[in-house]
Amino acid sequence: MAVNFTKERFRTQNWLDKTPEPWKPRKRRTGRKSDNRAILTKSGRLRRSIRRTGIGSNYFEIGTDVEYAKIHNDGGNIDNIQNVKSHSRREHTRKAYTRKDGKKIKQQRIKKHTVKDYKRHIRYTMPKRQFIGQSDALNKRMSDFIRQNFISAIKKA
Repeated sequence: MAVNFTKERFRTQNWLDKTPEPWKPRKRRTGRKSDNRAILTKSGRLRRSIRRTGIGSNYFEIGTDVEYAKIHNDGGNIDNIQNVKSHSRREHTRKAYTRKDGKKIKQQRIKKHTVKDYKRHIRYTMPKRQFIGQSDALNKRMSDFIRQNFISAIKKA
């Protein structure tokens, strides 16, 4: 029941505790196929990885082994250095545009050239999109389920 509740968060795209808390939408890039997919879903690996990780006489645990699950569930800052390999750029025509300082750049032909390898610093704040954790709604569902099974067991006896 808890695993299904967690996977349901991916379908409804919200966290449900006392009230539903919708996930912050992703920043859209117009014209891309991937814009229409659900939030936190690209390949489905994260959703499929959710399973029961521990069980005892009076407790259970659900979790995932996907390394990026924690940052998506809790949110936080990503501060990384990324290595970019040397690569070549194709010949193309650059469109005319106006820079932020107001200078106009004309349309021009850019020749094929090689970009040297370099490092870039990535800083990003990941919004919290909780899909797993303690929930009053899940606790209520579980207590109702236990109560129903308990009552039906008493009636059979």
